[in-house]
Amino acid sequence: MPRKSHFTTKDDVELLRWWREWLHALDAEMAATDQGDEERRHKRVEMLQRTIATTPSEGLVGIGVKLALASFLDSFANGADGEPARSAHLDTVRLLGRDFSAEVEAVVEGSREREVALLKRASYASHHAGVYRATPR
Repeated sequence: MPRKSHFTTKDDVELLRWWREWLHALDAEMAATDQGDEERRHKRVEMLQRTIATTPSEGLVGIGVKLALASFLDSFANGADGEPARSAHLDTVRLLGRDFSAEVEAVVEGSREREVALLKRASYASHHAGVYRATPR
């Protein structure tokens, strides 16, 4: 029986697809404009997290996806050196040459930048609305 590649198999390709969908869903959740929209989008994020967790991994890529998701959810990537989960996560990054956690961090950072830009625009609009009201005609 031929040996499967330890990097990627069919199931890992499926995990990568779910991973990309989860990243998009997480970004959409963080971009929600009201609580109802955020709650609806969060349900999709949770469904995709469960799907990733229950889809079997057949290679290192799938394990890397699962460890990155666990790292994001449990914040173990910032834990003390030597912790088994952190060590396994760092090993997959080294072996794959791909840091799935960095992909999540990019989504979160993009959301923060959008939020800051919205706040700046709102502040600018509010400030200038006051200037226009205070200007004598």
